[in-house]
Amino acid sequence: MLQTHEYDFIRVRIKGSLFSGNFNTQYQDTIREKARLGWRLIQCFAPSTGPYGTASYLDLIFEKTITT
Repeated sequence: MLQTHEYDFIRVRIKGSLFSGNFNTQYQDTIREKARLGWRLIQCFAPSTGPYGTASYLDLIFEKTITT
């Protein structure tokens, strides 16, 4: 049997900031749901696209092993 990997990318918008105390925690629910479905979080990527180099979104990258 050959093992390969499948990847899924989910973009989560960031509302507020860690400093304002108004941070969107939707990403946590997304990670829990994907884990329940057998996916493994391998990376969170947050490019600096907002003002003052802040991130306006997170890209969550998940991996799942597939046996063929």
